[in-house]
Amino acid sequence: AKVGTIFKDPAELIASLKEQSQMVQYRTEKSGIVHVPIGKVSFGLDKLLDNAKTVCSEIHTVKPEKYGKDRKTSSGKTKKATKNAKYWLRASVSATQGPGVRLDLRTVDPSSPYYMKDPAEV
Repeated sequence: AKVGTIFKDPAELIASLKEQSQMVQYRTEKSGIVHVPIGKVSFGLDKLLDNAKTVCSEIHTVKPEKYGKDRKTSSGKTKKATKNAKYWLRASVSATQGPGVRLDLRTVDPSSPYYMKDPAEV
């Protein structure tokens, strides 16, 4: 049985279900790739954009102090820190089994003035 799936008290079960309905499960890879669902087609464009904005903002909020700086490479050497290190290297969106479509990084990086704007306007 999965952890946290058996409850003796019905009130505890309902509280747990309400808490889980507000959480999103995501997957990360060692190389820094994050897989996050942002919704279903039935959500509509506005809700999907809102969810994407929330995910991008949250990823930007929890970024580590040192990313891509002073870390060891596979050969054991340490990379030098740079002022211009990018946190967002690539972003794409796809359906569950569909091909990925690469996004313009200026529109997904919350620190950019073009954040969540139409690429035609950029």
